[in-house]
Amino acid sequence: MNSAAAYPKVSIISINYNRASVTNKLLKSLKQINFPNIEVIVVDDAVQGPPSSCRCILLNS
Repeated sequence: MNSAAAYPKVSIISINYNRASVTNKLLKSLKQINFPNIEVIVVDDAVQGPPSSCRCILLNS
């Protein structure tokens, strides 16, 4: 039972407003979690750059 399919998917949603440094710290911390099926969704309401304001990152793929 070590495959990711044997575990429920855990979704973590982070909402922020133009705080890339905080988001980077969050993602670095989440990489320390020892769970095989984690999805992290980051929503930034004030992204400075391309129009895409929602980034989905799958950890431990």
